[in-house]
Amino acid sequence: MADLPWIAESIALRNVQTNPLNVLQAELLHRSRQPQQPDPYIKQALMVTIAAGMRVIPTKFCQKQPNSCVSS
Repeated sequence: MADLPWIAESIALRNVQTNPLNVLQAELLHRSRQPQQPDPYIKQALMVTIAAGMRVIPTKFCQKQPNSCVSS
């Protein structure tokens, strides 16, 4: 990454957006593993956080590597 500083910058920008999702995912996983009756909304919420994390792609990365980004 030393020769491509924009990659480090892209990762740093992505981390700002995905770190809160990671905290939420940890809490949802904790709740989903509780011994009481599982809440169906917990699994759904977990899937939403995973999908949201996958959609976070910094613009600079797409500008530098256009073939790596898929438009939705």
